[in-house]
Amino acid sequence: MSDDLPALRRLPLTARLDPMHPSYALVLSVHEAAVAADVPTYPDPLSGFEVLTAAELWARGFCCDSGCRHCPFDEGPRGPDAAVPPPCPDSD
Repeated sequence: MSDDLPALRRLPLTARLDPMHPSYALVLSVHEAAVAADVPTYPDPLSGFEVLTAAELWARGFCCDSGCRHCPFDEGPRGPDAAVPPPCPDSD
């Protein structure tokens, strides 16, 4: 499911999860465990809600414009270094 998902796009947008948040590493760890297990969601340790993984969203092939934490299609800075990934390939 996540084989072609660029590594940088696995990280949440900094606007949706601040890398300085005290639980940032925990959220990433739980997310990566879900991706590795090939499950579509994980229980968010901050809210308790089920959150879609970047791999699941990538497999859909488009952005739903719902502001998903791990949306791989949204542009903008990601991760502790606020790196900006190259534009997504067209999903048409």
